[in-house]
This record gives sequence, C-alpha cells and structure tokens, in this order.
Amino acid sequence: DDGYLLTDRRFAGSDTWATAYVLSEAIRKLGAFDLVICGERATDGDTGQVGPELAAFLDVPILSYVAGLQVDGDSVIARRLVETGYESYRCPLPLVVTVVKEIAYPRLPTLRGKQRAKQLTVPAWDNSNLQLDEQRIGLAGSPTRVKRISRPRVSREGEMLVVKTEQDAAVAVERVLDYLDTHHLL
Repeated sequence: DDGYLLTDRRFAGSDTWATAYVLSEAIRKLGAFDLVICGERATDGDTGQVGPELAAFLDVPILSYVAGLQVDGDSVIARRLVETGYESYRCPLPLVVTVVKEIAYPRLPTLRGKQRAKQLTVPAWDNSNLQLDEQRIGLAGSPTRVKRISRPRVSREGEMLVVKTEQDAAVAVERVLDYLDTHHLL
C-alpha cells in the first residue's frame, strides 16, 4: 500500500476544477489504474464536484453515491444510494466512484499497525514533480471565485395547534387548510 501527498503553495486557492485537474495528473503520473475511489464530498465546500470532475479529466465513467462495491473481474458491481433506496449497477473498469460513509466502517488501528505506520514514509509531490501549467492550478486555474460566505439565518415562525378534543381537531384542520390555501399550496 502506497500513498502520496500532493502539496504545493502553487496549489493554494484551487477550486474543485483545479483540484480535480491536479489529482488527475497525479493519477496519470502513477500509471494505469482500474478504480479511483473518492469521498462523496468535502466538508469545506460540500459541493460533491471533485469526483465527477476527476472522472471527466481522466475520461472514464463515474458512479456516485456508492454504498457497496465488489470487484468482479474486469468490472465492478455497485450498490448506489438514491432517494428511493438503492440501485445496482455493473460497470466496466476503469472507473471513478464516489462513496457514501456507509461504504465501510473503519476499524480501530492496532498497536502493531500504529507502529508500522510510524515507520512509513509518504512521498510528497509538488508541482516540480508533476510539471503542470501554473495557469491551470491554484487560484489562476480556478474559474470559481468566492466573493462572500455567510450563514443563512434560520427563522422558524410557526403556530402550535394543541388538539385535545374532536372540536380542537376540527379547528386545527381548518387552520391548516386555510394556511395551505393562502399560500397557494392546494
């Protein structure tokens, strides 16, 4: 098992497009691949765009929201989470998948595993390793510009209807129907 750390000040300011480009070029540098596994989304921007953009840069199909995955020869069988439950797919390799958290439940590391991890070295690649056009990475390669970030104000204005009798229920139903009619929801 190997890992690589992609790190360079020139990568700073990358939006999802520039990030996916850098990742795709690092993957190409590593050589032929069968399967690239990405998380569903990052917690900072929460966009879920890097995996699909990575697949586009690599010119391979993508399956998103994968909750179960089994390699079967030169294809994979995937269980994909959708609003109504799950869908099953068989897709040929190579492939990019984005996975949801139920794909696996991490085990706690053993003492032996921790000791082994301390002895491993993870190569760090910067742009001198990848030789990427600096107009395509970092802020210069990012078409997205964030002008402002704000937290939406949550306002919950509601009316509580207490129902203890059948007469209260009739009044509550009438209030709900009036609300729906007033807001053109009927």
